[in-house]
Amino acid sequence: MILVFGTVCLDRIRRIATLPESGGYAEIREEHEMLGGEAANTASAL
Repeated sequence: MILVFGTVCLDRIRRIATLPESGGYAEIREEHEMLGGEAANTASAL
């Protein structure tokens, strides 16, 4: 058995068509949620 200690985070990846100008906004085209953080990344690699 392998135990992994550390941070587990939820990564949100958002895609937009273009970067907005300063003070502007952008519409999100796609959004994906994945586990991240050092503990989750290490555990998935093992």
